[in-house]
Amino acid sequence: MAENLDVNADKDMIIVDPIPIKTKTNNSVYRLVDYNERKTKWSTVFSLGYGQINLPNFETNFLVENFTQVYGEKVPYYELQYGMNRNFDYLALGFETGVGFLESDALEGLSDKPSLTLIPIKLGARLSFNSLFSEPYVLPYVSAGGYIMVYEEQLNSSTSDGNASVAGYYSAGLAFQLNWIDPKASRVSFMQYGLQNSFVYIEAKQYLASGQEQDPDFSSDPSISAGLLLEL
Repeated sequence: MAENLDVNADKDMIIVDPIPIKTKTNNSVYRLVDYNERKTKWSTVFSLGYGQINLPNFETNFLVENFTQVYGEKVPYYELQYGMNRNFDYLALGFETGVGFLESDALEGLSDKPSLTLIPIKLGARLSFNSLFSEPYVLPYVSAGGYIMVYEEQLNSSTSDGNASVAGYYSAGLAFQLNWIDPKASRVSFMQYGLQNSFVYIEAKQYLASGQEQDPDFSSDPSISAGLLLEL
């Protein structure tokens, strides 16, 4: 509403009532394009995980007791993995390679205390269902392949070491996307570094025996691990 006021004979002044304005913040400026649109034909994945493993059929070279009695039922191990995926409409198919590390001393109470170091090196195929939704909030996957186990067991000055023949393994897991926690950081990471997704994952894995009589038996119970997974 406006009106003219005769302030003096020479000037007219116009007074305009203020227009009500509401402001709001648009957080969508930080939102990534949907994964189905931004994903490329090929993607690379890295992961770092931690778990516990039991090798019930492994026989130590120095004691009559079995693995569980010497080193414990659940021994911590770490695993670093790298892979490459070919992305399709609803899934991704690719390969994975990884190296693990386990180091354990014998339990307290034993008269002799050997130590054990294991390094599993694996190569396999992975199937990931990464495009079930517009964003991979939950990503199921399965994998299988072969591994060799490099091992070293020591007791005082005696050492038993080597590597076992190729044996099989299989695993299945769920990865949970973290992008939604900080949309701005996710967008910046994508724009600057090409980081498509970050996940936390939980995985079940089992190692099989090599089948060669001369090899130690590194077959495991199903083990659970968890860690961080990045997709670029």
